[in-house]
Amino acid sequence: MKPIIQYDDFAKLDLRVGTVVNCEEKEGSEKLLRLTVDFGEEGSRNILSGIKQWYKKEELVGKYVIIVANLKPAKLRGVLSEGMLLVSHHGEQLQVVEAPKSNPGDVVFLEYEKKDAPRQKEIVYEEFEKFPIVVSKKRVVCLGKKLRTEKEEIVVDMPDGSSVS
Repeated sequence: MKPIIQYDDFAKLDLRVGTVVNCEEKEGSEKLLRLTVDFGEEGSRNILSGIKQWYKKEELVGKYVIIVANLKPAKLRGVLSEGMLLVSHHGEQLQVVEAPKSNPGDVVFLEYEKKDAPRQKEIVYEEFEKFPIVVSKKRVVCLGKKLRTEKEEIVVDMPDGSSVS
């Protein structure tokens, strides 16, 4: 069971929209794709994600994805990953969480939260795991509140109760 977190704890997360500008297979890995994600004025970052069995590299280029932008960078198979791609998963199904109407660099926040609420500089994966982010009626929610940008609610075509991580 995940630890109980409070509404204010969500401010620890810095979720951002980014555009995948390049995607390639990580040589020597059956699972990893290396994405270059553009965050507008904040520049671009490398993100490694174990989604190769669900997506071809060509399918991801141009998508507006959501990244945990303040996750502590980690070396995976010799490559620095500077964030984490949000995906929804349920059994063998997996879907990248997107924000197609938003702009690179846009903040993802909980409904009724101030979008410019201060974010924690850096978190570790174990902190992120505490957040009960799930799918409810096609909407991505945390603590009963919808995730959104200023332009749109975050939705995925996945069954209710699907995890988002």
